[in-house]
Amino acid sequence: MFHIHEGKLLKYTADVDTVCIPEGVTTIDDDAFTGCHFATVVFPSTLTHIGARAFERCGITTLELPPHVTIGDAAFRLCTHLESVSLPEGLKRIPNRAFEYCTRLAEIDIPDTLEEIGADAFVGCDLTCVDLPCDVIGDRAFRNCLHLTRIFLNCTHIGADAFRGCIHLDTVEIPPHTQVGARAFQSCWRLLHLYLGEDVALGHNAFAECTRLTMVVLPRGTVLGEHVFYDCIRLAHVEYDPSVEIPPQTFENCRLWCPKQNSK
Repeated sequence: MFHIHEGKLLKYTADVDTVCIPEGVTTIDDDAFTGCHFATVVFPSTLTHIGARAFERCGITTLELPPHVTIGDAAFRLCTHLESVSLPEGLKRIPNRAFEYCTRLAEIDIPDTLEEIGADAFVGCDLTCVDLPCDVIGDRAFRNCLHLTRIFLNCTHIGADAFRGCIHLDTVEIPPHTQVGARAFQSCWRLLHLYLGEDVALGHNAFAECTRLTMVVLPRGTVLGEHVFYDCIRLAHVEYDPSVEIPPQTFENCRLWCPKQNSK
């Protein structure tokens, strides 16, 4: 059943509904459970690391990780039956592709200790609302999360395409001093409310094709890339601080006739 050597679980070969990993195991090796069909896994208190792709394409339905665990890339990728995840306090990073295409994943408990979400971490998941205490959100981290309606951000970096295609996202509040990557919110078709803090840098096409956005305020220190609001066809009202430079084609194919400079 378990192939264990010096605290490392190398491979699992049985076919049962519930797996209880023995106490004393500290590491689960890369690919150890890939493609297994069990629905429940119980982790030992001794566990400190889960390797890359360790549970990829498994039948897990819920996941509760023990304290002090680190996770390898794509560890739970394509677990299409996974519905809820509880991550432990102390976790600092969700790695690249960790929960990519976990298409039923609707609930996740993210600890305040989290500092970074890696690239493609939650692509195509079923999340509806997420509280993100981390400083860095990687490229494509939540791309095409089609039912995501609300996010709470406390970051300084949002990667390229991070929320692209989140078509039900209706409100976005960007904290001050944040760098927003190219196309980060492109094609968020239902985005109605956008609030920008001061000294925010917006990459090219950051909010392109947000077709329900009607008003934008650009505070002091806002830096705009190319075509930031391209094809926001209902965008009719823009106010901006005198310190903000508006590049050509920023509002191409918008309803806007002329941006209004704030007098303050």
